[in-house]
Amino acid sequence: MRESVRPRIGITLFLAATLALLLCCTACGKKVASQVSHPSPSGTLGDVLVVVADRDFNDSEFWALHDSLAQAGYRPVVASASGGEAKGMDGTTVTADLKLADVQAGDYRALAIVGGPGIQDLWDDARLQELTRETAADGKAVGAICLAPVVLARAGLLQGKKGTVWSDQRSELSDAGCDVQDDAVVVDGLVVTGNGPDAADEFARAFITTLGAARGGLTPVD
Repeated sequence: MRESVRPRIGITLFLAATLALLLCCTACGKKVASQVSHPSPSGTLGDVLVVVADRDFNDSEFWALHDSLAQAGYRPVVASASGGEAKGMDGTTVTADLKLADVQAGDYRALAIVGGPGIQDLWDDARLQELTRETAADGKAVGAICLAPVVLARAGLLQGKKGTVWSDQRSELSDAGCDVQDDAVVVDGLVVTGNGPDAADEFARAFITTLGAARGGLTPVD
């Protein structure tokens, strides 16, 4: 009798252990995925303005910047022309925190502009150009990637500086007095530029490093 019970107990324990292991792996997998993908920003080091177009911004550039800022302790604050839903090229939908018209440059530790075809709608946006100039004048980092460096060029921020941009718009930068480089990411002082989505991660790292080196960039806020 005891011998017949023993296998049943062994099988039961084996099934229970297997189920527990599966549940643990599932839970851990979910936890890891949530940590790797789009972490919640703490904002302990301050707010950073991230500008996107209302339509067709580059998803990978946005998430690389957003997640890197959050992991570094900054809170990315998203601004767009409309202040409503902004849609990426690959389906990302982001609800902007505020309109560009309502942004005060002094409220942020830095400013970065995400690229993608839609940013062409903001190349000549007077308020965005003004914000980039005000941010730079305050000794804070300014960044732009892909097609977005054209905004900086037209705002006069790249004159006499090294920079890079999406290959189709190199003449925009050179005509504005920029020394256009072939590098994927270029840092000149507190201005950071990237040439496209393949450089998204490198751009985000360079921007955060420059942000940290800028005036007050590492000072915690209340």
